[in-house]
Formats: sequence, C-alpha cells, structure tokens
Amino acid sequence: MNTKELVQEYNRLAAIRNVPPLKGWKESRVKLFELVSILRTVRASVSPPAAKPEAPAKMPLQRRPRGTPIRTAIVEALMVITHYVERDTRKVVSIAEAKTRDRKALLSVGLPYVECLARVREKHPGCKTTLGALRVAAIRARNGLDGYDVFQLPQKRPHRKSKSYGR
Repeated sequence: MNTKELVQEYNRLAAIRNVPPLKGWKESRVKLFELVSILRTVRASVSPPAAKPEAPAKMPLQRRPRGTPIRTAIVEALMVITHYVERDTRKVVSIAEAKTRDRKALLSVGLPYVECLARVREKHPGCKTTLGALRVAAIRARNGLDGYDVFQLPQKRPHRKSKSYGR
C-alpha cells in the first residue's frame, strides 16, 4: 500500500473508532502502517456515533510505551554484582575488598540468569520473559542496541542449577 491508501484506510477506521482523521502524512510509511494496524486491533465503539445524543470530544489514540517497565527491571536484575573473582587464582573477593584492589585483576560475577528471571517475575507477575530473552537483553545492553543504553554488566555469571525453572 502506498501512503495515500494508508491514509484512506486510517481515516476509514478512525471514523468507526471515534479517532480524529488525518489530513496528510509526511512521516515514515512504516509508522503510518503501525497506526493503521493499531486501529484495526482497537474495538469499535458500542453504539454508532449517530445514535448518541451528544458526541463526546474525540480523544487521540493513546499508545502505552511497550516494555519499558519490564526492560528496566531486566536491566536492574542483570546489573547486580554479587562478588568478584581474581583472574589468576580464581579466589573469591568480596565487594568491599574489591574496592581497595586493582579492578584489572578481578572479574565481576553477577546473578545467575535464573535468579534474574525470578527478580523480574517478582516485580512484574504474569510477564512472559524467558531465560533466552534475558540473555538477549544482556547482549543488547552491553552493546547499546535496540534502545538500550550501554550498561556495565558483570563479566561472568554462574551456571544455572535447575534446568526446569522458567519453562
């Protein structure tokens, strides 16, 4: 569909769903396509606008920001550092002791992904986040991809104990 057809489709759906129509579109066609697909998923009003005695003021379609609260919970859980390990001797070093030592000789150790997932699900019950999604989020947070800021995550994580958790 070209932009003109998308605007026509948007205006057709907008009339059904009591959303103000568009007069023109100068932004990305993909963005307009997303707006049309959102309008397709929004339920139509219960009664037609002509049957109502007073037409209420038309509210623009509000879109909830997707994934931001869960994304912050994921990043917070992934950033937790439990302790440090010496690179040469593999000796465990506490966080307090690591502050006085040379950081180049130490590896930071974070929570296992299973524990990170438990913390995210505790903050957001019913979320559908998986262990694989946490691993992908860690990669994207390290590299600053897909809207993530570049975060300093732990360099190492312990292996998970139970394979049945989170499935």
